[in-house]
Amino acid sequence: MCGEPNVTVLEKAWIGSGNVSRNTTIIRSNYLLPGNGPFYELSLKLWESLVQDFNYNAMVSQRGVINLFYSDTQRDTFVRRGNVMLLAVADAVLLDQDSLRQECSFLDSDNARFPILDGLLQPHGSTVRHDAVAWGYVRGADQLGVDIIENCEDTGFEVEGGVCSGVETRRGRIGPRDAAEFVCLGDASLIDRPDMQAYEAHQPGNSEAGQMVVSGVASGCTVGLRLGGTAAYDRIVFSNAAHAINVQRDE
Repeated sequence: MCGEPNVTVLEKAWIGSGNVSRNTTIIRSNYLLPGNGPFYELSLKLWESLVQDFNYNAMVSQRGVINLFYSDTQRDTFVRRGNVMLLAVADAVLLDQDSLRQECSFLDSDNARFPILDGLLQPHGSTVRHDAVAWGYVRGADQLGVDIIENCEDTGFEVEGGVCSGVETRRGRIGPRDAAEFVCLGDASLIDRPDMQAYEAHQPGNSEAGQMVVSGVASGCTVGLRLGGTAAYDRIVFSNAAHAINVQRDE
């Protein structure tokens, strides 16, 4: 095993629970800033072979990402973005209203509060299951010798002079010879704890809370596509005006 040989992962519940099991993640390379396009395009290529790399089905689904725009100014911006994507060897297709209706017949372009002009499509934009990715990596880590302890919530860190000297958990204490460094993920309640603040005061990094609101399943909202004689999944649709994303992942 490369790097640090003695690694333990403490999980409050079970692997794949909590924020990891949220609806989906969207992978794309439709970025405008220099450097972002090639970086994320390489990431898309890596996702294509990830399932084979860790031998676990992460349900990568290349169904395409569409960004809607509602004004001439936004059209100019997305045309520019599409050209930047093509220069970065990414795929980009500018959709007029007729093409957009064929792709997403459920969209109301005429009577909506924000009338839709056109859209920019990246056909290789994809969805992937968060929890499946976690399970695949955890299984690989376990094979490399990482200790993974589930149902083991930490209750406090012993900090002396900015150094973590011990970890208290629901299942017992991890002593100073074992606790050298830790990473806190997924639980915003830890950030405001005095022991965490005492530790971070002497460390170069920070712990940050993140939040995402995910809706439940809405039957009948999206319609399946059929491309080239084979069933295709619904497109991922971004609407900046409505601050909403329409996406349905594999189950």
